[in-house]
Amino acid sequence: MQLRLESDRAEQSLNDTVESVIKQFRNEYDSKNVELIYLKGENVPAWININSSILASCLKSLVGNALQHTVKGEVLILIHLDQGTTQESKIRINVSDTGEGIESNKLRHIENMMLNPNPPVKKKVLAKCTKEARHLGGHIGIRSTINRGTTIWFDVPIRMSESMMAAEKLRFLIKVLFLQAIV
Repeated sequence: MQLRLESDRAEQSLNDTVESVIKQFRNEYDSKNVELIYLKGENVPAWININSSILASCLKSLVGNALQHTVKGEVLILIHLDQGTTQESKIRINVSDTGEGIESNKLRHIENMMLNPNPPVKKKVLAKCTKEARHLGGHIGIRSTINRGTTIWFDVPIRMSESMMAAEKLRFLIKVLFLQAIV
């Protein structure tokens, strides 16, 4: 897969990107009786400036991997914003499953693979997502507990356009005014 250039960034609906990935797996989740949950933090902008095709590709790989390792329970996609400067922030996307988990010695091996600038192809999903997260200027990580599940996360910088910043300021002002009206 050839990654697109930084110039392919554009304002995209984060919800549309995530929901298109979820839709691709809906039948598989339903047939396995696994619940697929998507939660987005209140402060995450609805529109982000990012290469959405790479974001969707990585998310699709992680959701598919979580489905593969979850026999019962749920897969959770959780997105939150790590505040940065006014124009540059990071979103963190967690994909958690209630699968079997990963033994600590295997987990250390996977973590080392993810730190490698040229990850081996043996773990295709993680190698692909590691490269994609790095291409977007982000990082990827993993944590796991036997019999409780695994979370793979990646964070990527997002740029907020002037219109996005104005919308965020307006949303903040509405909250402040609402709180003042209550008091």
